[in-house]
Amino acid sequence: MNTNEMLALLEVHADGMNRDGTNGLLFFLNTAQNILTLQPAEQNIVFGTDGRLPSFNTVDGTYVYEAPAEIWRVEGVYIEGNVTNRLIEEFIYRNFDYGVYGSNYRTGVRELERRTITGIEYFRTPYVRTQDASDTGRATATFTENPGATTAEYRWYGLRRDTAIVSDSIPLTVKPPYDYMYLLPATLLLIQGFKDGDFLNKHAEVLALAKKYQLELNKGEQGEFNGSIERGF
Repeated sequence: MNTNEMLALLEVHADGMNRDGTNGLLFFLNTAQNILTLQPAEQNIVFGTDGRLPSFNTVDGTYVYEAPAEIWRVEGVYIEGNVTNRLIEEFIYRNFDYGVYGSNYRTGVRELERRTITGIEYFRTPYVRTQDASDTGRATATFTENPGATTAEYRWYGLRRDTAIVSDSIPLTVKPPYDYMYLLPATLLLIQGFKDGDFLNKHAEVLALAKKYQLELNKGEQGEFNGSIERGF
């Protein structure tokens, strides 16, 4: 359904609440959609037009970089496995055991995370901290060591954020049948929690819906490699 149809349904069930305003239907609809969609689901990963993680340039001596506007969270900064830039190779592999790979480098054994996405092998840059996007600013990645001057070598592993629903002309991100299955009840739960003074409990119920919705988003072929990890021996 479109946004106007969703709002019309909400008006029927929300005792004549206004669409606009601080406590209007648009506010609760937008909040519910954010809870449902700001999830680490495979279908939320942002890709470039070439099907790869979007790349960005770095400047020698510059440590902080803003992610594209459509990214809500930077899950990591990656490089492709076939990188030939020797400076980057030394930067990435420094202090890691030869031939040792794993799913998380924060372990007792110095492991380097390798990930295959849509058939492309990537290595995670360990010298990065990230911050989520806010209402007033983009998501950022901060290198803890100088990344040097590079062109399209580093790539954003980012999760998409939606356009805020500020009017009935903004399309819903949650598509059928999930708009009726998840977005409508999630919005009504938030409204009910606001009216009953039980907002935290209703918010918890919406989070439970978000987990179910995330499972739906992860269905289908997403290009993730789930085979055994090569250990180098």
